[in-house]
Amino acid sequence: DKGWRGLDSQEKYLEAAELIESYLKDNEELIHNQDKVSMQTIHFHAGQEYAMLGKEYYQQAVEHLLQALKDKHGWDLYVKGTVAFLQRDRDMLVVCASKLRDAATNDPKLESNAELLENSLAEVESSTVTYAQIYG
Repeated sequence: DKGWRGLDSQEKYLEAAELIESYLKDNEELIHNQDKVSMQTIHFHAGQEYAMLGKEYYQQAVEHLLQALKDKHGWDLYVKGTVAFLQRDRDMLVVCASKLRDAATNDPKLESNAELLENSLAEVESSTVTYAQIYG
Protein backbone atom coordinates (compact mmCIF):
# COMPACT_ATOMS: atom_id res chain seq x y z
CA ASP A 1 0.00 0.00 0.00
CA LYS A 2 1.10 3.50 -0.78
CA GLY A 3 0.14 6.78 0.78
CA TRP A 4 -1.30 7.30 4.22
CA ARG A 5 -3.09 3.94 4.30
CA GLY A 6 0.23 2.16 3.85
CA LEU A 7 1.72 4.17 6.69
CA ASP A 8 -1.33 3.41 8.82
CA SER A 9 -1.00 -0.32 8.18
CA GLN A 10 2.60 -0.05 9.42
CA GLU A 11 1.34 1.82 12.52
CA LYS A 12 3.18 4.96 11.42
CA TYR A 13 0.29 7.13 12.51
CA LEU A 14 2.14 10.43 12.83
CA GLU A 15 3.61 10.11 9.35
CA ALA A 16 0.16 9.19 8.01
CA ALA A 17 -1.48 12.19 9.70
CA GLU A 18 1.19 14.55 8.42
CA LEU A 19 0.87 13.15 4.90
CA ILE A 20 -2.89 13.69 5.00
CA GLU A 21 -2.41 17.25 6.25
CA SER A 22 0.07 17.93 3.46
CA TYR A 23 -2.39 16.55 0.93
CA LEU A 24 -5.16 18.75 2.33
CA LYS A 25 -2.96 21.83 2.14
CA ASP A 26 -1.63 21.14 -1.35
CA ASN A 27 -4.89 19.97 -2.95
CA GLU A 28 -7.66 22.02 -1.41
CA GLU A 29 -9.06 23.23 -4.74
CA LEU A 30 -8.84 19.77 -6.30
CA ILE A 31 -10.67 18.22 -3.35
CA HIS A 32 -13.45 20.81 -3.50
CA ASN A 33 -13.93 20.24 -7.23
CA GLN A 34 -14.38 16.47 -7.18
CA ASP A 35 -17.11 14.21 -5.91
CA LYS A 36 -15.36 11.00 -4.89
CA VAL A 37 -13.90 11.97 -1.52
CA SER A 38 -14.96 14.98 0.46
CA MET A 39 -12.78 17.34 2.43
CA GLN A 40 -14.68 16.18 5.53
CA THR A 41 -13.77 12.54 4.93
CA ILE A 42 -10.10 13.39 4.55
CA HIS A 43 -10.18 15.40 7.78
CA PHE A 44 -11.82 12.43 9.48
CA HIS A 45 -8.95 10.17 8.49
CA ALA A 46 -6.39 12.71 9.71
CA GLY A 47 -8.26 12.86 13.00
CA GLN A 48 -8.20 9.09 13.31
CA GLU A 49 -4.46 8.96 12.70
CA TYR A 50 -3.79 11.56 15.40
CA ALA A 51 -6.14 9.80 17.81
CA MET A 52 -4.27 6.52 17.28
CA LEU A 53 -1.12 8.21 18.62
CA GLY A 54 -2.57 8.64 22.08
CA LYS A 55 -3.78 11.30 24.45
CA GLU A 56 -1.03 13.80 23.73
CA TYR A 57 -2.40 14.06 20.16
CA TYR A 58 -6.12 14.10 21.00
CA GLN A 59 -6.43 17.87 20.55
CA GLN A 60 -5.06 17.65 17.02
CA ALA A 61 -7.44 14.74 16.38
CA VAL A 62 -10.40 16.76 17.63
CA GLU A 63 -9.49 19.72 15.41
CA HIS A 64 -9.66 17.48 12.34
CA LEU A 65 -12.73 15.55 13.48
CA LEU A 66 -14.73 18.73 13.98
CA GLN A 67 -13.99 19.54 10.33
CA ALA A 68 -15.35 16.11 9.36
CA LEU A 69 -18.98 16.94 10.11
CA LYS A 70 -21.09 16.49 6.96
CA ASP A 71 -24.58 17.50 8.07
CA LYS A 72 -25.59 13.83 7.80
CA HIS A 73 -27.37 12.67 10.94
CA GLY A 74 -25.77 9.25 11.47
CA TRP A 75 -22.30 10.31 10.38
CA ASP A 76 -22.30 13.43 12.51
CA LEU A 77 -23.44 11.47 15.56
CA TYR A 78 -20.51 9.10 15.07
CA VAL A 79 -18.02 11.94 14.66
CA LYS A 80 -19.40 13.89 17.64
CA GLY A 81 -19.41 10.72 19.73
CA THR A 82 -15.80 10.07 18.82
CA VAL A 83 -14.89 13.62 19.84
CA ALA A 84 -16.82 13.13 23.08
CA PHE A 85 -14.76 10.02 23.84
CA LEU A 86 -11.49 11.83 23.16
CA GLN A 87 -12.58 14.69 25.42
CA ARG A 88 -13.96 12.27 28.02
CA ASP A 89 -17.37 13.94 27.77
CA ARG A 90 -19.55 11.09 29.01
CA ASP A 91 -22.83 13.02 28.77
CA MET A 92 -22.32 13.89 25.10
CA LEU A 93 -21.15 10.37 24.32
CA VAL A 94 -24.30 8.92 25.92
CA VAL A 95 -26.48 11.17 23.74
CA CYS A 96 -24.58 10.35 20.54
CA ALA A 97 -24.44 6.60 21.22
CA SER A 98 -28.16 6.45 22.00
CA LYS A 99 -29.22 8.47 18.97
CA LEU A 100 -26.88 6.53 16.69
CA ARG A 101 -28.26 3.22 18.02
CA ASP A 102 -31.77 4.47 17.18
CA ALA A 103 -30.66 5.55 13.70
CA ALA A 104 -28.99 2.19 13.09
CA THR A 105 -32.31 0.40 13.51
CA ASN A 106 -33.43 2.07 10.27
CA ASP A 107 -30.04 2.11 8.54
CA PRO A 108 -27.94 -1.06 8.96
CA LYS A 109 -24.88 0.72 7.52
CA LEU A 110 -24.66 2.61 10.82
CA GLU A 111 -24.50 -0.58 12.92
CA SER A 112 -20.70 -0.84 13.18
CA ASN A 113 -20.36 2.83 14.13
CA ALA A 114 -23.09 2.43 16.75
CA GLU A 115 -21.20 -0.52 18.23
CA LEU A 116 -17.96 1.47 18.36
CA LEU A 117 -19.63 4.30 20.25
CA GLU A 118 -21.23 1.83 22.65
CA ASN A 119 -17.84 0.21 23.25
CA SER A 120 -16.26 3.61 23.85
CA LEU A 121 -19.09 4.49 26.25
CA ALA A 122 -18.13 1.53 28.43
CA GLU A 123 -14.60 2.92 28.69
CA VAL A 124 -15.05 6.70 28.62
CA GLU A 125 -14.44 7.17 32.31
CA SER A 126 -11.22 5.18 32.28
CA SER A 127 -8.25 7.47 32.03
CA THR A 128 -6.11 4.62 30.74
CA VAL A 129 -8.20 3.31 27.83
CA THR A 130 -7.13 4.95 24.59
CA TYR A 131 -8.77 5.50 21.22
CA ALA A 132 -6.43 2.91 19.71
CA GLN A 133 -7.63 0.27 22.16
CA ILE A 134 -11.26 0.80 21.17
CA TYR A 135 -11.04 1.74 17.52
CA GLY A 136 -7.79 0.08 16.48
